Amino acid sequence: MFAFRLSLLLPLAACFLPSAVAIARNPTSEEVATLAAAAWQELPESVDVTFYIERHLRPMKPAEVEKSVRYAYDMTDKDAPKTSSEEREKDIAAEVKRIIQERQQPRYSRQRVRTQGHLYRMDDTALMNENDQVSASPSNTYVNGGTGVAGDRTHFVYDHGEKTATLFTSKSRWQQQRVEEWSGMTTRAKILFKSMLGSVEQKEWIPSAEKMREAAEGAQEHFLLDINPVEGRQDRIKISVTFTKYPDNPLLVLVSDAQDCAKVYEAVFYDPQTGTAREKIQRDDFAPNGFAQSIHRVVYAKDGTITTEHKIIVEKLEVAPDFPEDLFRFRAPEGYAIVDRRFKTPLVVQPHEREIMNDVLERASVAAVKPKKTESQNLGGSPQSIAKDDNKAQLAPAPAAGAPTGAGGQGRYAWVVAGVALAALCSIILLAWRRRRTRRIAS
Repeated sequence: MFAFRLSLLLPLAACFLPSAVAIARNPTSEEVATLAAAAWQELPESVDVTFYIERHLRPMKPAEVEKSVRYAYDMTDKDAPKTSSEEREKDIAAEVKRIIQERQQPRYSRQRVRTQGHLYRMDDTALMNENDQVSASPSNTYVNGGTGVAGDRTHFVYDHGEKTATLFTSKSRWQQQRVEEWSGMTTRAKILFKSMLGSVEQKEWIPSAEKMREAAEGAQEHFLLDINPVEGRQDRIKISVTFTKYPDNPLLVLVSDAQDCAKVYEAVFYDPQTGTAREKIQRDDFAPNGFAQSIHRVVYAKDGTITTEHKIIVEKLEVAPDFPEDLFRFRAPEGYAIVDRRFKTPLVVQPHEREIMNDVLERASVAAVKPKKTESQNLGGSPQSIAKDDNKAQLAPAPAAGAPTGAGGQGRYAWVVAGVALAALCSIILLAWRRRRTRRIAS
């Protein structure tokens, strides 16, 4: 494990020297403890936040867009009937033009994000412009579900415009809006300070008394840590981390509250080799719960050009709410077609097929019950068959006219009905699979 060398610059009190003056000295144990507390500050287990977001995307060259579109068409047309080359080229050209035009304009939406541990749900409502704040139904719902165990990447989307529910278990998941970046130190800053002030035990970072003592004594080796006042702001400080290998370029610069370094107003991450900024996060208007209500995030390419830019205004935020158990489970809304992409050839179930399938499954589940003992009984003049078990009695359906009666007959009748129901279910699945082979499915 690397050893680290640490030097610290702290401001003198404003009453003795001007705010721009700073002298180098070793940090106190209290200052190191403050940094460690901010780095190990835990986030709430669950968050429910609604906000407005303005997004600017990196412009793409037509050739770059066309390559992506053709790849998407090749993937979706793999098992579909071949279309004419002229029709295909016309569709591709129109899609390329649409994507280029959309990326040139900012996108506005109202989003509601709910997180609980590894679970994530985002309801996205597309807006026409920055002044369009009407209350509308979500355009799409994106959910990262699963059990949280390694390898489980279950995720799905409800397209409320097309009325489809698509289920995935591929290696990727939906990109999440990192609401944890709106409170406390940013995630990347926490990782850096944990590596400087902690050690790994049982696959987790924990504070290290030895490393914290080394930091207080200025005995770390590979990093330089500077703390200076922000010019003209006595209530804020600037924390800089630099690799000793690249002493002229910072790795991280934070602007935080002078009394609470977990309250970060600005975080800029740099490429230490070139000194170019790679990500900048600005936060302001902090609520009593510690979450910022205004967030501006910019991501830069290696050449310094902007790749993505997000401006966020929080409307409502609730910390540690209680969520329904099925909020993060796949439950296709009524009337939606289901597209199951867990298979090599996606399975499509239309709404009317869902009704038939649900009816067949319900009948099959009832018919598959095999009673241990039956006896005929007349309840109010209506013949009923009562199934008795050692633990409970269950009311079974009355036999159809002409069906076998008695214990043996009833058992045979139940298995016959179950077989018919299973055959019907297989027919429906086969029908859906065949329809899929004649239908193009949007990726």
